Amino acid sequence: MVYEKKYSWRAGKNVSAQVAGEVMEKIEKRDGVVTKESFLEESRPKKSPTHKLFEWDDSVAAEKFRLHQSAMAIRDIVVTIVKSEEEQQKTPAFVNVVSGLSNKAEYKSIGVAMMDEDERSAILENAFEEFKRFEEKYKSLKELSNVFDEMHRAETKHKARRKSKKGSK
Repeated sequence: MVYEKKYSWRAGKNVSAQVAGEVMEKIEKRDGVVTKESFLEESRPKKSPTHKLFEWDDSVAAEKFRLHQSAMAIRDIVVTIVKSEEEQQKTPAFVNVVSGLSNKAEYKSIGVAMMDEDERSAILENAFEEFKRFEEKYKSLKELSNVFDEMHRAETKHKARRKSKKGSK
């Protein structure tokens, strides 16, 4: 069977996904695997078709990396909520609440965000978007079909609640 591979980006980039995918295939064929290090090295020469994926100005790259580290720290910190000695629950300490004004990642503590109905709804919608990416990645695993079905039911209920609340305003 002859087939064609078509690559695409989840989020837009300044280099064709097809070109980048073919470079990664070349590395895999050569090395047996693709690593972040091997892809970076393959992209380092200015004539490389994937060179423009990276920031090569070290001062700019350093600041972008520090911002990335900052975002990772905010996303990675968890809080343990102790309800009783037997019942403890770990949860993200801060959650992403996309601001309609700035359209950039902003974070609030989970307790503060969950008290605001619009922010709670936005957090749920973000969770459903993350779930869709998870489902797309693992949809071929039949063992997860019940999980996917349950998440779709939860999303449908959420949308119905939002629709009824909008209609009552």
